Amino acid sequence: MVRSHSRALTLEGKIMSDSKELLPYQERVVTESIELEEKIIKLTSFLVDKVGELSQIDADLLRCQLSAMKTYNLILHSRISRF
Repeated sequence: MVRSHSRALTLEGKIMSDSKELLPYQERVVTESIELEEKIIKLTSFLVDKVGELSQIDADLLRCQLSAMKTYNLILHSRISRF
């Protein structure tokens, strides 16, 4: 089953308007990227606001987590660009 998709995505600094028909797995990748971007924003904000309240090891672990999330999102964007 093919579904329509008409969301604007930010991909590598560009806005991409997409009104192509996406397959279900493609929709899931797009949704995953959007949800991940929201989590990246929240974690970034948390680190800015609360870094002084965290132990050094916890702050370092959260920074590593944020880096991994950003890398994963770049991979998702690369996949989306191929749809």
